[in-house]
Amino acid sequence: MRWLELALAVDREAVDAVVAAFAQQGVSVIIEEAILPGSGWGAWEPDLSRPVRLRGYLPAGRGARARLRWLRQAFWHLSQLRPLDDLTVRTVDEADWAEAWKQHFPVLHVGQRLVIRPSWQPYTPAPAEVVIDLDPGMAFGTGLHPTTHLCLLALEQTVRPGDCVLDLGTGSGILALAAARLGAAQVLALDLDPEAVKVASRNVAANVLSEQITVQPGTIEQAPTNAFDLVVANISAEVLIASAAELARVTRPGGHALLSGLLEERETEVALAVAAAGFHLLASRAENDWRLIAAVRDTLEPTAEPEARGQQRGSAA
Repeated sequence: MRWLELALAVDREAVDAVVAAFAQQGVSVIIEEAILPGSGWGAWEPDLSRPVRLRGYLPAGRGARARLRWLRQAFWHLSQLRPLDDLTVRTVDEADWAEAWKQHFPVLHVGQRLVIRPSWQPYTPAPAEVVIDLDPGMAFGTGLHPTTHLCLLALEQTVRPGDCVLDLGTGSGILALAAARLGAAQVLALDLDPEAVKVASRNVAANVLSEQITVQPGTIEQAPTNAFDLVVANISAEVLIASAAELARVTRPGGHALLSGLLEERETEVALAVAAAGFHLLASRAENDWRLIAAVRDTLEPTAEPEARGQQRGSAA
């Protein structure tokens, strides 16, 4: 299969909007950050002085020209607000792309127990380690990006044995796999991107977790009401805000939500939206300029004046 590789460098504050534009056209995105030696996780840290480079992959078939034209227009409008490079486009073969990036994907240790092992890398786990075999293909989710790392850390601390979990925007399936390995009894993994659904399904099968994890195309609207003890969503701030009421609908009273994919400047907006929808904010966790919000679903329905209540809780968090 042949793909169009769409690449551009963007200002850090524009990353969220550019990723959302790609997602609206069903484009899988890879986020690349320049790195510096550091003392943080993985012994490196992003170079905050340099722009972020985004690469998206679009099937080079029918409809690609119209979707590419839409993206060029969207990025032009965004460039009037934040610095964006011109979009570059080249045609690549899937096999060539898949092999080229593998050398940059190491065995990754996260938290106390989790290990993300690329399927082509040998690794002998320690007795207490929880190992996930992963081949992300052309879907988002390797564990290297701060938002994925934040979600993995939070899952290790939040998943309880027997939990029913929703992974919204599953990408490679990495968070669904982690939840199942950490003890979740059932996981529903949803994604709009057909390629992500294929990749996640392959990873679930490779980890022999098909009885615990169901991968389906779709959005949160397809998820059942009050069905989940834990919802994890590593998506954009815009989608989190727009989906706040749905997040509350599918989460059981007393259930938890782990929400990431947002930059620091969007944190307050997302926090207010989920608080108004019926969540109590527990914590905000940071990885450089990316954020994760942890919240618990109220046991009572939201009362009047949710905006005022959301402001109170947002400030307390």
